[in-house]
Amino acid sequence: IHADLGELVAGEKPGRQTTRERTMACNLGLALDDMAVAPALYRRAVEQGIGAWLPL
Repeated sequence: IHADLGELVAGEKPGRQTTRERTMACNLGLALDDMAVAPALYRRAVEQGIGAWLPL
């Protein structure tokens, strides 16, 4: 295990550094995990100009 979710979101440890690396996660049962990660992922997507809006 390289890092836990909190370390990645806080920037204490890097995420994937190459396209050959893989991420494995087991986030079961807590929507709080999604809510904690969503803002960081959204900011990164906006900064990189990636992603797409999906109608709900």
